[in-house]
Amino acid sequence: MLVGFGYGASHSVIPTIIADCFGTENFGKFFGVNCLSVGIAGSVGAVLAGYVMDRMGAYTLAYFVGASCLALASLMAHLIWRERTKRQAAEAASD
Repeated sequence: MLVGFGYGASHSVIPTIIADCFGTENFGKFFGVNCLSVGIAGSVGAVLAGYVMDRMGAYTLAYFVGASCLALASLMAHLIWRERTKRQAAEAASD
C-alpha cells in the first residue's frame, strides 16, 4: 500500500521536477524519455527479477540490483541539482 502511494505521488511530482530542472522548452523531450525509461525498466526489470528468482531461488540479487540502480539515480539527481544551483548562482551574480 505504501508503494502505491509513493508511486502515485511521483506522477504529480516528476513532471514538475523535469520542468524545473530542464526548463519548459525541453519538457516534452525529457518527460518522454522519462516515461519510456520507466516503461522499459518496469517491463524488463520484472522479467529479469523472475529469472533471478528461478535461477537462484531468492530475490536477493534482484533487490541488490534495484538498490544499486536507485543509488545511481540518487547520485545523478544530486549532480543535476548541484549543477543547476551553480547555474542559478552564476545567473544571479551576472544580473
